[in-house]
Amino acid sequence: MPGLLLMLGLLGACEGGSGEDASARPAALEQGAQALSAHPYANEVEYGTTVAVRNPDAALGAPDGKAATLLSLLGTALVLDLGEPEVGHLEVHYQGVTVAVVTQVDFYGPGRDDYLGTGYLHLVGLDGRPRVSVVRNPRPLTPYRYVRVRGILGVYHVDAVKARGGNQNSCGDGSVGGTEACDDGNTQADDGCGADCQVEPGYSCQGTEPSVCSDLDECTLGTDDCSLDEVCVNTPGGYDCQGPQACELPYSICGTACVDLRLDDNHCGACDTVCGAPSLCARGGCVEVGDLRFLASWGREGDADLLVRTPTGKTVSFFNRGPSEATDFGLLAGDVARGQGPETVFWARGQTPPSGTYVVCLLAQGFDPPMGGTAPVDYTLRIRSNGQEVPPITGRLSAPPASFECTEDSEARIGTFTWQPSP
Repeated sequence: MPGLLLMLGLLGACEGGSGEDASARPAALEQGAQALSAHPYANEVEYGTTVAVRNPDAALGAPDGKAATLLSLLGTALVLDLGEPEVGHLEVHYQGVTVAVVTQVDFYGPGRDDYLGTGYLHLVGLDGRPRVSVVRNPRPLTPYRYVRVRGILGVYHVDAVKARGGNQNSCGDGSVGGTEACDDGNTQADDGCGADCQVEPGYSCQGTEPSVCSDLDECTLGTDDCSLDEVCVNTPGGYDCQGPQACELPYSICGTACVDLRLDDNHCGACDTVCGAPSLCARGGCVEVGDLRFLASWGREGDADLLVRTPTGKTVSFFNRGPSEATDFGLLAGDVARGQGPETVFWARGQTPPSGTYVVCLLAQGFDPPMGGTAPVDYTLRIRSNGQEVPPITGRLSAPPASFECTEDSEARIGTFTWQPSP
């Protein structure tokens, strides 16, 4: 469950302005936008900046390696004044991110309380190096002067912010235009969409506002050129051909593939040990599925966690895998930390699940690009009850989980199911 606390999604609803309605601005302001200031960096820290921001003045001026620190507190905000009205999207120069997250930036007009809209800030650098992300301004031709950078449940450092001006077809603005083949909202390389907004080798990019890029698994697709005595190991943007030593615990080499002997139904506990239906591989052994099973998978590569809350209020999850009294003897077959699942919670043959309503949640985190409104995660939930398959439940999660809880009110809830024993 790496880094879940840093993956706890978007903060609160956007604040509304107390000034004039931005939609009522004169057309002359729209038409004259490109004639505004040529000094686009913030030059003053404004009121509304919270005490949880350390060294806020370090975010002023051009990037210089000195940065304001936004701490891990809800409600943290850094409010910056660009000095004069600007137009276009906003560049945020940042560093220090260890887990990909999404937060928000609010735009305000020439009047400090004139709220114009909110854009998403995708923090994708996982190596601590200086990075640049482009926040799409929802009203790019309407002049703005103040920006409010939200905090997240984590720590990151803002070096500078810069208005991009009136050219809305520039690379990194999150909208494909001109000669761009993709635009993922930044100008970083090695994330699928390169610094020139062209698709990088070994990736596939979909969508235009913004593009969502995913790694192509050459090993699964069979497009690698590894020899028969080598193991193909997928890497971001490519693959490695390695010897048997490439498979490190908990993975083992079976034939020419690296497999997880704890979870693989075709190699359960040992190579070629097959768990035939209705059994599943759980903790390296074949366990026969009994009267109830929940199976969740998701639509793109990442780390998601299946939680099932029983009618008695107990939860089967990655931190309480069972089977025991603490899970009402339900069992999590395995914690899948990469790929598209599936994860399975079930009751083994001979164990009777409690009667009543079960709540099923999917904590989706550890995705790149990080999950957000423009990069959701599709899911499918399959339920087997008393030997019969229930029609699958499908849907889409658009925000990272806000807590570990799995209740009917949880944003991570993907379904409920009422179970009763067969007559």
